Amino acid sequence: MSHPLPDNAVAKLEIWPDGPPSDPAAGRTEKTFFNPLDPSERWVRNIHIPTLTHIPAEHPTGKAMLIIPGGGYLFVSIDNEGYRIANRMSREGFDCFILTYRCNILPEEDAEIPAFMEQFFGSLRGVDYGGTEPPTRNPHIEGGRVFAEEDARQAMRYLKANATALNIDADRIGVVGFSAGGGLAAHLATDAPSDCRPKASAPIYPAYRKVPLPADTCPMFLATAADDDLVPPCSTTRLAEACHAAKVPVTLHLYGNGRHGFGGKVQGTLSDRWMDDFVAWLATVGL
Repeated sequence: MSHPLPDNAVAKLEIWPDGPPSDPAAGRTEKTFFNPLDPSERWVRNIHIPTLTHIPAEHPTGKAMLIIPGGGYLFVSIDNEGYRIANRMSREGFDCFILTYRCNILPEEDAEIPAFMEQFFGSLRGVDYGGTEPPTRNPHIEGGRVFAEEDARQAMRYLKANATALNIDADRIGVVGFSAGGGLAAHLATDAPSDCRPKASAPIYPAYRKVPLPADTCPMFLATAADDDLVPPCSTTRLAEACHAAKVPVTLHLYGNGRHGFGGKVQGTLSDRWMDDFVAWLATVGL
C-alpha cells in the first residue's frame, strides 16, 4: 500500500519518467506503518517508485520548497518531517513538494519492525562521535544513501524542468531536510551537480558527510538540539564550521532541548520555535 495523501495534496508526481535506475526494495511491498514509539506518526518503507507529493501554497508566490523527510535511509517519516512541515510552509506562500525516496529494505512483516528498529537505533547510539570527522555509521545507512542521493538530485531536476507547469519559479526553490534527509539537503547544496542546486538549503539535525564546499554553495540554515542522542549536535556544528571556512553564508541554531526528530512536533521545548526562525531566515535570502 502506498502512502495516503493529505486532503490538501493536489498531485503525487513520479520524478523518474522511465522509472528509477534501480529498485532496492524489489520483492517487498511498499507499506505505510506507524512509528513504534509514537503511533501518531506514519512512516513509509520499501519504496519502489520515488515521488513528490505537491502541497500548494495557500497564497502562491512562485516560491517552492523541496521537503525531504528522514528515516535513516531505511524509511521515510512522512508525517512529522513531511506533511507537518508542508502545512506550515504552504501558509508562508511556498508550494511544497515532499519527497519519498528509495531506501534500504525493511522487513516485510509488521510484527518484525519493532525489534529491527530497536537494534537499528541502538547501533546509532553506539557510534563514537569523538573524532574530528563526521561519523560513517553502518552499512544500512551507507547503502541506502546512494539511492536516496540519486532521488534527491532527480527531484530537484524535475522541479526545475517542470517549473512552468507547476507554476513555480525555477530560481526560487529551497530545500529543507531532516536527519538522513538533512544529509540529502546538504548534498544538494554542496557536492551535487550545479543543475541540482537549490537557492537555499536547510539541513535540520543532519547526518552530515564531510565534503568540500564549493565557493558557490548556497546559503544554509542549520538547526539541531543539544540533547539529540541519535545524531549528536557535532554533526551539525561541523557543517557550520565547514561553511564558515569556505565563506558560505550560514545560520546555526543550537536549541537547548528538543531531542532528535523534533521536526513538526510541538513538545514544549526550545526547538518548537525552529520553523519561526527558519521562515524569518528565508526572507533574508530571497525566499
